[in-house]
Parts: sequence; structure tokens; C-alpha cells
Amino acid sequence: MPDLSRELTDIERGLALLGRGWDTPLAAHLAYLALNLKCQAERDGEDELVAAAQTLAHSLHDAVREARQTGHPPADLTQALAARLARLKASRKLASPPPGLPVVHGGILLLAGPGDDVAALEQSLARYGVTLSVHPDPDALIAALDTFQPAALALVRTDSRHDAAMSALARTRLAHIPFVVLSPESDFASRIAAVRLGASVFLPWPVGHDELLTALAVPLADSQPLRVLVIDPQVDLVHWYADALTAAGIEVLLASSGAEGYDSMLRNHPDVLLVNRILPDCDGLDFARVVRQTCPVPPMPVLMLASEALQPQRRLSDESIEYWLARPVATDELLVAVQRAGRRRRLQLGLSQRDALTGALTVQALCERLDEELSRVARSAQPLVLALVDLNGFSSFNRRRGYAAGDRVLATWARFLRKRLRRNDLIGRVDGDAFVLVLPDTGLEAAQALLDSLSLAFSELALGDGDAAERLSFSMRLCEADPRLPAAEQLTTLETDV
Repeated sequence: MPDLSRELTDIERGLALLGRGWDTPLAAHLAYLALNLKCQAERDGEDELVAAAQTLAHSLHDAVREARQTGHPPADLTQALAARLARLKASRKLASPPPGLPVVHGGILLLAGPGDDVAALEQSLARYGVTLSVHPDPDALIAALDTFQPAALALVRTDSRHDAAMSALARTRLAHIPFVVLSPESDFASRIAAVRLGASVFLPWPVGHDELLTALAVPLADSQPLRVLVIDPQVDLVHWYADALTAAGIEVLLASSGAEGYDSMLRNHPDVLLVNRILPDCDGLDFARVVRQTCPVPPMPVLMLASEALQPQRRLSDESIEYWLARPVATDELLVAVQRAGRRRRLQLGLSQRDALTGALTVQALCERLDEELSRVARSAQPLVLALVDLNGFSSFNRRRGYAAGDRVLATWARFLRKRLRRNDLIGRVDGDAFVLVLPDTGLEAAQALLDSLSLAFSELALGDGDAAERLSFSMRLCEADPRLPAAEQLTTLETDV
């Protein structure tokens, strides 16, 4: 279930951005977030938070309606929203104060000087649900990492004064995410300087939100940290591995036996297994073969830990083992092996389960994931909503502008959905411009609020190039999922019901 503290932080950041300048789609999205927070608080029995979130949602909804009717929001809106936010934070504190500061995951961490106008970029990215955290110097940027875990690091490079600090940060603490250099000059000297800094992406400055998101489409879509399951009965070594991996931004799960590790693998879907050659209830090689039977395509990577006495086993031609690591393994070797295996696994999953153009799940992959969600709903009795969304007038757009332009619109459409939805929501492409959204832990009221906010934001996006850019809308159909029926049947019903 989503963390209430993180939801509250997202609302607070969004309201701060809204306070700098009115944005109707952003306000509609914040109304949805507040309503979603209210629904979560209801399930947790936090009555004060329920009332505060509902009041904020209604205030934002009324402001959006007035802005659409009159062209501007209520005059006293800023003060009213500040009061609503204060009440929301106070009610959350009384209910159950979270330990430490809430951490925002994803988004772009940007170093830009006071003369670099980033307001338009920040506003545009917010419409996609992408947070841009802007800081004037490396010290401020590093301090922000206590509460902001970015999916990408970016630098507006107008001179070389911050090169050393940013390069060091990109090569060490943030080596697991892409580093983008934005430069006013696009000549060879500027590009070679960016390469020497360790940049993986180079773009001209100023940059449009679409160009930036396109360049970061794969890294941002895969912004969740790698997840490693360590299966080892030796407690001291397990915690040493866990500390080293966690320090590199990798999520670690622990198990002490083959049976416990197998259950955790099925439940938590790790990217990599790190397995001791000797387990208390089975041989490590036998465990790896069970894993290969369970996850054959694409295979789950197993990194086998073996002492010097068992080094001859490394000569065995066993396809169940991705890589052998000699115990005790050096930190650098461990990190390289885990990161390579995990990224290759994610790439293989992406190629087999995702539509090449949009990155959305294929129909088969969507059915498999939806069946998993339905099983969870049957156990937890939490709501699950399915939504069918498709672009209005897309066929005529294709005829007027050509299929290449249509493909670019579909890619933008899918990227827009990914950025505005939660990490645990699913997006599948079922036909042409039609997509199915799977919204766990969401009732019909909150789902409708979400789709309304998406509709408003998408209708204001310019699709296409220059003066020929157009605006499209989409239609939607929602239903609450039935955990008693298979996924394929429910998707067919959703697509055919009128």
C-alpha cells in the first residue's frame, strides 16, 4: 500500500509549485492526490486525516471548476490552500508521525544557476508528474539527497566551475542513474567535455520537456532501484553484503534458507538472487535449478557464492548459474556482478513483455500481471479499478499528419501516462491507441478523479512540431475489477461494453 508520508510530501511539493503560478491541470492532479490520500486514510482508520484530505480535495476541485469557467482561480486561493495544507500536516502528525524526513523517489535533480530560467521546464515536467528539484550549487544539491532520491542527475553547464564536484557525484554516489549535461553550446568541445565529466546524455540548453523526457525515457521508466534477494545462513556476511548493496542504492531482501528464499522470490519479484553454495535445507546448485524451472524465460539470474574449497564447482557447465563469486567477495566485484545481472534481466523482461513503441505492457504481460493483482485483491479485499483510455480522433490525425507523427504521439501519450500514474499502477497497450490502466488500492471515486485530472492535463499538451502542433483528448471507461473472474475475460468485457 502506498506510504501516506510520501503521498503527503507529493501534495506539499505540488502546492508549492502551484503557489508560484496557477496551473489548472496541476491543480486537478493535486485534487486527485488529496482524494487518494483520503481513501488510504479511511482504510487506516485515520479520521482526522480523512477530513483534512477531503477538505483540501474539495477546495482544489472548486478552484479548478472556477478557473475553467472564469479563466482564473479564486482570489484568496493561496491563503486558503496554505491553511488546508497546515491542517493536513497537523492531522498526519497527530495520527502517526513518520520517523525521519519523508523521501521523494524519482524525478530529476538539477544544478542550475540563478540566471538559468528553469520555471517553464519545471512547470511542464510537473504536468507529466515528474518532479524537478533545482539547486544553485553542488553543496545544496548534495544536501537535497537526504529527502530526494532522483532517477536522473542534470547540470546546466555554462562554465566549468562545478565540473569537478558534479563529475565526482555522478561517478560515485549517483553512479547508478543517468547524468545529463545541458549546454548552451553544442559544438564538439562542449560534447567532449560532457563525456569527460561522465555524462550519458547531452542536450542543448534551453531544453524542452519533451526532448528531455524522450532522452530519459528508458532510465525514468525504470527508475526503481534494483532488488536483490540474498539467501545465506551466515548472518554476519549477509549484513555485510546488505550494507554494501544498500549504499549503492540497491534494495536488499534477506533469507536464510532455500525454502524461505523461494517463497520470498515468488512474493517480491527480485531482479537478482545472491545465493550461498551451502544452504541449511538444500544444495545451492539444486536451489538454482529450481529457480530456473520456475523462472525460465527470461531466466532469473543466480549469483553463486562459493568458498575457495568449492572453487572447482565453477568449472561445471551449469546454465542455472549466471556468475560464480569467490567468498569472501570484494565489494567492487559484488556490485559490478549484481548491477550487470540486474540490468540485463530488466532489459530482457522489457523486450519480452513491453510494446516496443510505447513501453507499455503487451496484452499477454498485462493479463499475467492483472491475474496477480486479482489474487491479491481476493486476499486483501482492497479495491481495484480497470480503465480503458483511447485517443479521440487519432485515426484522422494519422491520415493528416502521417504514421510517423502518429507514432510520436503514441509514445508521448504512453510517457504521459507513466509519469502521472503511481509506480504500482499498470499500463498495457491493447489495440492501436487504446490502453488499459490497472489501478490497485483505488476505488471508483478516486479513479474517476484521477482520469479527470489526466484528461485536463493531456488536453493542454501540444502534440507535434511548431505551428502544426495539435491538441488531442481521450475517452475513458472504468469498472471495478472482480477477483472471481480471470484477467483476460475482464479485459475483453471492458473493451466490448459500451
